[in-house]
Amino acid sequence: MKYKRVIFISMDNTCLGPVAECIFNRIAEGREIEAISRGLVVLFPEPMNAKMISVMRERGMEIGKELSEPLKKDDLVEGTLLLAMSDQEVSMVREMFPDEKVYKLRNFVGEKGDVETPLGKSLADYETCYEHIDLLTKMAAEKIFREDQQ
Repeated sequence: MKYKRVIFISMDNTCLGPVAECIFNRIAEGREIEAISRGLVVLFPEPMNAKMISVMRERGMEIGKELSEPLKKDDLVEGTLLLAMSDQEVSMVREMFPDEKVYKLRNFVGEKGDVETPLGKSLADYETCYEHIDLLTKMAAEKIFREDQQ
């Protein structure tokens, strides 16, 4: 299946998902696919995580949005791939949208485990998290682009 949109899903859409969105869109530039990120527990729009913004700016990148956004039915256009950060988020998406296929990001690229948020940890922990998300997102993009060519 040719994907037109990838949605990176995290709990609050202030850190993990927006980072993956930014990395994916940079890699996919010039292709007919877009990435967005959404949260599952977004009661009101929250600003992006300041530590992760700092880590990304050190690498010459900017998160493309200022406030978190909840996952809505309107986001699920034909050809959408849903990639969540944890088992808990996968379960929540399945409850909300039982007809949609959702994968855990690590499982999608052939690994096990959740992508852990560094919430409340040091800047070094955020840097490690960024590197992890960067690698997983690049692996996912490679898989998606390879499938599109077949």
